[in-house]
Amino acid sequence: MAAQEQSVVSVFSARPDGATSVAVGLAAVLSQTSRVLVIDLCQHGPEVAPLLDVEDSPNVYELSFLARLSPVSGSELESHVQWRDGLGVLAGIWPAGQREEITDAFVDGLVSAAASRFDHVIIDLGRPRPTLPSALAGGVLTWVVSPSPLGMAALDHTVGAMREQNASWLRSASVVLNRVDERSWRDVERLIELEYGMRAVAKLPLADECWRALEKGHSIAPFCVPVTDRRRHQRTYGSDAWRTRQALEELAHVLLPERPAMVAAALEV
Repeated sequence: MAAQEQSVVSVFSARPDGATSVAVGLAAVLSQTSRVLVIDLCQHGPEVAPLLDVEDSPNVYELSFLARLSPVSGSELESHVQWRDGLGVLAGIWPAGQREEITDAFVDGLVSAAASRFDHVIIDLGRPRPTLPSALAGGVLTWVVSPSPLGMAALDHTVGAMREQNASWLRSASVVLNRVDERSWRDVERLIELEYGMRAVAKLPLADECWRALEKGHSIAPFCVPVTDRRRHQRTYGSDAWRTRQALEELAHVLLPERPAMVAAALEV
């Protein structure tokens, strides 16, 4: 996989299992040492802009108009990016009935421009799709699943539908188990590998308090501020945020093993 492809991570889920939270959290920990952009390509109910309290405009839909005659340029992309706590955000608010403007060719050009300007590009894709633009299919595909009856049922149903539609990307997707606690289904990693041919690569804890704080305060600081003292971080942001930050760091290492490992040592403090 080329370096540019490695820098593009698409995150999606078959139901509301936290794909947007995972995408934003992953982008946040990467932003500690890298220039990172989150692009909201969720076709139904994009949530990155309201989660981070950035404006609905400029957005992906508006940028698509500039790309009708030629691919998106780096300067055009930069003019549509907003910033939150050092993280670049391209909002995904699209008028109803206008999703056809977001073509595969546009997405390929958009991601290419983003990868040329940013170290990492994190895509909030929303729901899985049978076919993906080549810029996404050639990157890192991350399926977020809750190891619960509803989460596993949605995975089973959606994988079946994707197979019927000959989704060629299925076996290249990695699974992230989200909202894991003592009540979660056990040993689902082996089931996912045997039944669906995908590998579960990481677990993120159930951390409702942490994500409620992010939603209320619109700040990714718990995941990207420098850590010099673990206890101080826990006092400031709570134990949920500390455990989630550690899990996101591990996820970043698994998905992007070539990135500089500059933060791991700090998390042991």
